[in-house]
Amino acid sequence: MMIEKLISTVDLWRYNTTFAPQNSVMALTPSNMLPLGTLAPDFSLKDTVSGQILRLEQVKGQRATVIMFICNHCPFVKHINPELAKLATDYISQGVNLVAISSNDIV
Repeated sequence: MMIEKLISTVDLWRYNTTFAPQNSVMALTPSNMLPLGTLAPDFSLKDTVSGQILRLEQVKGQRATVIMFICNHCPFVKHINPELAKLATDYISQGVNLVAISSNDIV
């Protein structure tokens, strides 16, 4: 499946910095990942595209929701962004929504 391919790509990148885009420098920091299947607490955040406040209830998928915390200026995120967009398009018809929260961008 596509999501497994993406997860494998991320794991590979973590341990093999040659996978990162040319001339990029990235700090390896530990993640505080929750176990798969953990229910996300409700949240509301401003959509930087529309300016509207959106709640998890409004953006979650019928079957599952993948919530990613990203940084839009990160070299790795820039590298995988087209694939993330394709992944979101491929899975929305199956009731799976991808939500990317850019936690450190103001726009």
